[in-house]
Amino acid sequence: DQQLWARFKLASDQAYAHCRDHFLALDAERAAMLEKRTQLCDQLSGFLEQQQWDTANGAALWEIRRQAPIDWQTLNPVRYTDAREVNQRFRQLLKHFDEQLDALSQSHAARLEQLLVDFTKLTTEPDVAKAAQEAKRLQRPWRDAGWVHPHLYRKLEKQKRLVCDAIFQRQQEQHQQTAEKEQQLASNLRQELDQLQTLLATDSTDVGQLDQAMQQLRQQPEPDHAPA
Repeated sequence: DQQLWARFKLASDQAYAHCRDHFLALDAERAAMLEKRTQLCDQLSGFLEQQQWDTANGAALWEIRRQAPIDWQTLNPVRYTDAREVNQRFRQLLKHFDEQLDALSQSHAARLEQLLVDFTKLTTEPDVAKAAQEAKRLQRPWRDAGWVHPHLYRKLEKQKRLVCDAIFQRQQEQHQQTAEKEQQLASNLRQELDQLQTLLATDSTDVGQLDQAMQQLRQQPEPDHAPA
């Protein structure tokens, strides 16, 4: 057994010597990546501490939040046991980041929800033109309300779009009804004019017929706009 052990020890030492440079280089790479992870935590911590969250650029912060885990994953390989503490620190920083972003999002979402109420009220506004005009005006404060988490914003934007579609659909239907009414009035007026022209072109037409045709023509309401 001793002789077998000696042979095995000699063979394993020779095998390790052959791989020593590789393992040393791997250890150095792991140490470098661990240091970079530590530096990334320091940078992220400093960045979060100096933010003025009430006036922060939410869209830019969201992009940084999305990119941070991607950058973190590129810092490999690291030895798991050595990186346990820095990994925990990074998770805590992301949690704090998320809490601040959620608070910022909710503050702006409250404004969008109130605007959504204002949009919805316009669907029952009797003056359709006024409702459409007000819906267009509300688009600007909606855009300027501030950053909202994309998931929540998509939900609110979808609701707002449905309401606006209903408002502008009412306006389109009213325009269509008005156009049809105008076309009908114009058609009636043309018929009366054609009848009058026919009477004028007939030698046997008496004054009574002409007077009656003129009275009927005067009684026809005029369209507000010339038909297309």
